[in-house]
Amino acid sequence: YTQGEYFFIKKEAMNTVRRLGSTKGLQDDENITSRGLEIIDNTAVKERETRIKKAVGTVLRKQRSLTEESLDDSSTSGSPGRPLTDFEAMAEIAKEYREVSSSAELTAIKKAHLDQKEAEEYLEDVRSQLKKNARRNNGPRKTLARLFRWKKSV
Repeated sequence: YTQGEYFFIKKEAMNTVRRLGSTKGLQDDENITSRGLEIIDNTAVKERETRIKKAVGTVLRKQRSLTEESLDDSSTSGSPGRPLTDFEAMAEIAKEYREVSSSAELTAIKKAHLDQKEAEEYLEDVRSQLKKNARRNNGPRKTLARLFRWKKSV
């Protein structure tokens, strides 16, 4: 990129960050995305903190429950006094945590699929442009140079 292009990219990125911080946000503009900037989006930060607190709370409650069960002589889930590091206890904690964290995982998978779709559409557009311009020009190298503004090295 040229110095001017870097300046423009930085300016647009700063505008996006400012819009994220405003009450208006980015919901009304389909050409601008907050993808990758979630850490500075107040709404996304609050949602993330809520998910983390819920997950930690779930794990701590399950640990407390298992500890109380293991200390209770009338417990039906194994021998009394069994330490919490027992494989079965850890499996129960993992199961509880998984139930809480699965929504975040699903959201990440959905975003990954959207990213994949956008990348495939972009690649298809580039291929289409290459084919169309290759016919007009003297081959794909000049077409690539024009598409990406690459300087031909001699």
